[in-house]
Amino acid sequence: MSSNRSLFALVALASAACGGSGPAASFTARDSAGIRLVTYAHVPDSASSELGPAPVLSLGAANGDEAVTFQRIADVVPFPDGAVYVADGVTQEIRGFSATGEHLVTFGRRGRGPGEFSVLKNLFLLGGDSIVGTDAFTGTAQIFDRSGHLSRSFTPAPGMDPGFQRAFLAGITDGGSMVLVGSSDQAREGGDDAGYRRFRLRVWLRAPGADSAVAMGTFPGFEMELESWHGRPTMMARIMGGDTKVAAGGPTVAVATTDQAEVRLYRGATLATVVRMGGTRRPVDGAARARALEHRLSFATTDDQRADIRRLFRDKAFPDSMPAFGSLLVDGAGRAWVQRYAADYEAGPTLWWVLDTDGTLDGIVSMPPGFTPKRITSGRVAGVWKDEMDVEYVRAYAY
Repeated sequence: MSSNRSLFALVALASAACGGSGPAASFTARDSAGIRLVTYAHVPDSASSELGPAPVLSLGAANGDEAVTFQRIADVVPFPDGAVYVADGVTQEIRGFSATGEHLVTFGRRGRGPGEFSVLKNLFLLGGDSIVGTDAFTGTAQIFDRSGHLSRSFTPAPGMDPGFQRAFLAGITDGGSMVLVGSSDQAREGGDDAGYRRFRLRVWLRAPGADSAVAMGTFPGFEMELESWHGRPTMMARIMGGDTKVAAGGPTVAVATTDQAEVRLYRGATLATVVRMGGTRRPVDGAARARALEHRLSFATTDDQRADIRRLFRDKAFPDSMPAFGSLLVDGAGRAWVQRYAADYEAGPTLWWVLDTDGTLDGIVSMPPGFTPKRITSGRVAGVWKDEMDVEYVRAYAY
């Protein structure tokens, strides 16, 4: 199925799910700055399409061939010709495979020298034939050709913004502009509450050949709380807490603060569209807290661990509502794929809203259980699937 036919199917199915008229925005306008505002009073939460039924590519094994035995898949990136490159976050290797699954090349290793990684995190395509690997520990990015030859390495630096002097590469647009994200504990929410921190994120865009980056905005980052764990005060991520997700694809940069139910779409560094998605935040009621506690207890192996978890849940102040969103991706056409938030205890398929560049809801796609998408290209979704033994596989599905 071609990408245009696939998109038409998504639109048609979304319209049928909503009585034939489609999920229309309740308000659309342009403000004085020329920004398009789209508000959905209530976003549909039933899928209009699903991937599959079977993957068009599956790579992985519990043991055997080392080329397809993955320790922990950090990222997956497909090339336009169907080839797939995989980052292994344990071996610090990048492995390349053909569209039919043939192993082509392995490069990278643990270390801090040229072509090496301390914590291999993300892969991005640059131009038509280069791949960028990023290091979450050092902040460096390294550019390779498809054979694994190192072209150059660099440390993304947006400029001298006080409190935001370290940045990481978070995406690359089809024009080669680099999206950088930095956080700082010097710019945080929480006031005098020593037990709560919410770090601030700043997003920049650096155009090819530019000497400095353009700031796109500052957003609420992830929430953390001071907890007692094994008798020691420890800063931990807030259960069902908020965060801001950043992704890039095609000409679009998307930013979504998960607990504000709002997606911001940029063309270059300019904000073009704001989509407000009503009805997407579910209440954190007693049943939700009980299921979250049961899920945490399922991983405990000692009575002390179980007692710590129960104490943590007893003393914790939960948010009133769950985040609206989980993950965020942008496909090659610039459409934003926004995952409906799923709590840790919620298994099964995941639901994704597909937003066109003008904020139109193009479709609602169901992803298979155990599958985490990493990249979406024309007609194909590539990502990581775990089996019942938590063995990781690279999979690609048609849509």
